[in-house]
Amino acid sequence: MPASFAADAIWKQLDFQIDEASLFYYDYTGTATGFTGKATGDLDCDNTEIVYTLVGTSANGNPAVVLTEPAVNAD
Repeated sequence: MPASFAADAIWKQLDFQIDEASLFYYDYTGTATGFTGKATGDLDCDNTEIVYTLVGTSANGNPAVVLTEPAVNAD
């Protein structure tokens, strides 16, 4: 729901929004040293969701991100 992004303070601070209908819903959690972002969806409407997870960290000033995709045929 596009209006949800515009009304949410965290998404607004991140300058992130989805302007049209999407097959995923999004979640973001930030800490002092990193973040976790998730995109969750049920693309084939079988009530089995898949999750993409992006984890960002910063060790000694060196940023790094790791994307974890759902297993092939996870749904």
